[in-house]
Amino acid sequence: NCCNNNIMSFPESISNLSSLRQLFCESNELSSLPDTVSNLTNLRYLNCQKNNLKSLPHSLSNFHTSNKLNIHCKKNQITEIPLSILNNPSIKINKDEISIIHGENKKNKIHQENNNKEINKE
Repeated sequence: NCCNNNIMSFPESISNLSSLRQLFCESNELSSLPDTVSNLTNLRYLNCQKNNLKSLPHSLSNFHTSNKLNIHCKKNQITEIPLSILNNPSIKINKDEISIIHGENKKNKIHQENNNKEINKE
């Protein structure tokens, strides 16, 4: 648990923690996660809420494990999550935590879907 420590970054060598199952790094100053986080194949839970993250590492697209990795990333500056990460069956992200998913504003999408339903009714 490394919450509330004003951590600004993790070293690439974090991948040496091969047995790590949970990583709690909530309420720090992280602006990014290292690409090597995808090498933590035993990781099951990543809590990176309340940081300054602008994105998730693209390397998570290649994350594969027999169990799901649950990622909680509320209250960051993430504006986009690539579909390759969202479609990865080894990763679970609560999509309600992010205002924009894969570059499409969720509110606009919902508004557009509601408008399409109204048009289809006519």
